Amino acid sequence: MRIKVLSGKKELSIESHQNQNLLAMLQENNINVSNNCHGNGTCGKCKIKVVEGYLPVTEADKRSLTENEVKQGIRLACKAKIDKKSEEREELWIEIVGALEEDIVVEAMSKKKLRKDFQDTNYFIAIDIGTTTIAMALISEETGEIVDVYTSVNHQRKYGADVISRIVAANDGKAEELKKLIEEDLWKGIKSLLPEGIRSECSKENDVVTKVITNECDTKKRKTNLNRIIISGNTTMIHLLMGYSCESLGKYPFISEHLEKIECKWNNTPVTILPGISAFVGGDIVAGILACPKFETEELSLLIDLGTNGEMVLGNGDRLLTASAAAGPAFEGGNIICGTAAVPGSICQVKIQNQRAVVRTIKNEMPPIGICGSGLISIMAQLKANRLIKLDGELMIPYNEKGFPLWIFENGEKIALYQKDIREFQMAKAAVRAGIDILMEEYGCTPEEIENVYVAGGFGKAIDIEDMMTIGMLPEEFEDKISIVGNSALQGAVCFGKDRETRKQIENICRRAENITLSEKTEFQKKYLKYMKL
Repeated sequence: MRIKVLSGKKELSIESHQNQNLLAMLQENNINVSNNCHGNGTCGKCKIKVVEGYLPVTEADKRSLTENEVKQGIRLACKAKIDKKSEEREELWIEIVGALEEDIVVEAMSKKKLRKDFQDTNYFIAIDIGTTTIAMALISEETGEIVDVYTSVNHQRKYGADVISRIVAANDGKAEELKKLIEEDLWKGIKSLLPEGIRSECSKENDVVTKVITNECDTKKRKTNLNRIIISGNTTMIHLLMGYSCESLGKYPFISEHLEKIECKWNNTPVTILPGISAFVGGDIVAGILACPKFETEELSLLIDLGTNGEMVLGNGDRLLTASAAAGPAFEGGNIICGTAAVPGSICQVKIQNQRAVVRTIKNEMPPIGICGSGLISIMAQLKANRLIKLDGELMIPYNEKGFPLWIFENGEKIALYQKDIREFQMAKAAVRAGIDILMEEYGCTPEEIENVYVAGGFGKAIDIEDMMTIGMLPEEFEDKISIVGNSALQGAVCFGKDRETRKQIENICRRAENITLSEKTEFQKKYLKYMKL
C-alpha cells in the first residue's frame, strides 16, 4: 500500500514493504527522522503521528510514549509496521513529529567577516567531525586569525546517536550511505565558509565547492587560495569518511583498521587527517592535547572530553595515559527525551525557584527547542540542590511519573526532564567519574597532584563548574583547577594548521600515549556502581 508522509511543508508518497518497519521505509526515501538508538525502540525520538488510517500500538510505544500521545496517534517509527488492519483501511497518512534538527550556522568566533579581498589572502580550513555535530573554522594563513566558523548537525545521526550505532549500521550494509552523508555535510560547510561574491560567480550549485577548491572559480581573475584542509575526528567518524571497514571496531578487542595520519587530496586540495591512538581515542583527542599546551610541560594535566563517549587523557611531556568511558550520548542531548545538540535555542542553564524552572538558552533564543548537555548537568545540580531528587536518582512525587517541567507551551506540550533521562545521565556521569579514578590509579597519582583539568565538549562556555561539583561529576580536589575549553578538537586542528612546531608534536603525542581499556579493570564496575549515586 502507498503511505502519504507529511514532513514539514512537504508531502510525499512512499511504498510500504512487508515486514519492514516505517523507520527503514522513511530512511530509504531520504526522509530524515531523529533516531538515536539505531531502531532499538529505546530513545523515543522517532515519533510519527497517524493522521488518517491505522497503525497498531507496540510495546515500545507503551514504554516510551505517554498515554495521551498514544491516544493522539503518536507511534515510534522504528517499531511501527503495516498489519492486516492497516491494509483494510487502504490509506495511511502519517506526519513526521521527531524530525532531525536542521543545519545551524552559529556566529563566528571572530567578529571579523570575510573581506572582498578574500582572493588575495591564503586560507586553510580546520574541521572537527563529531558524532553529533560538525564544526569548521576558516583561518588566515598570514595572520592565523579565525575569520569565520560553521557548525551543523552530523546527518549520520539518522542511523543512531552514538558511535556503536553507526558501526552497527555500517556493518549492516549502510557504510556507503554513511560515507555519502558525511561528505555532503562537509561540502555544505565548506561552501558556507566561502564569500558570497565567489559563490555568485559559479553558475552550477553543485560545482561551487569543487571550483573553489581547485582554484578555478575566481573574481576578477584572482585565485581563492584555499590551500589545505585539516580534519580531526573520532576513529569511527574517520573510518566512515574514508570508507574503511568497521568490522573490527564493533567487536572485542576493538581494533582499528587505520590510526595513522592520513595525507590525501580532495579535488586537488591537500588534506591532513590527524592520527588517533586507539579504536575509541581518536584524532579528536590528539587534537585536544595539542590545544592544551600544559601537556608538553612537567605538570600533570587531565583532559576530559564529554561527547558521545567520555574520552580522557592524563599525563605530561613524558607520559600520557588515555581511556574511553562508554558514557553514551547523554552529554550531547542523545537518548534524552527532550534532548538536542548544543545549538541556538537549546536549554543550557536552569535555575529552580519555588519548584519552578527558569531557563536560559544558547544565544538566548526563545522558545527553547530542547535540552543540551550543559543544560542536563545544570538541571541535575538544581534538582539536587532543591531536594527534588533522591540520592539514588528518583524524582520526588509527582515528578517521578510526569517529569519535571522546564518549559510549557501554549498548547500544553512541554519540555521536561523525565525519570528515564536521569538514568541516562547517571550512567554517563558514573562512567566518566569511575574512568577518572581508574586512570589516576593506573598512572599512580592522586587528585591533588593533578595541576590542570580541562573539560572539553560541545558545551562551549555554558557549562557551570559549580554544577559539575554539586552532582559529584569530578573529584572535589579539582574545583579550583578546572578550565572549560569547549571544542578542543577543533582548536587543536587549528593549532596544527597554524604552527609548524605544533605539527611536529603529533607524532610525539601518539608515541608516548598508552591506552587502557576500562572494561578490563576489575575495579571499574565497582566504582561505576558507586558513582551512580548523586
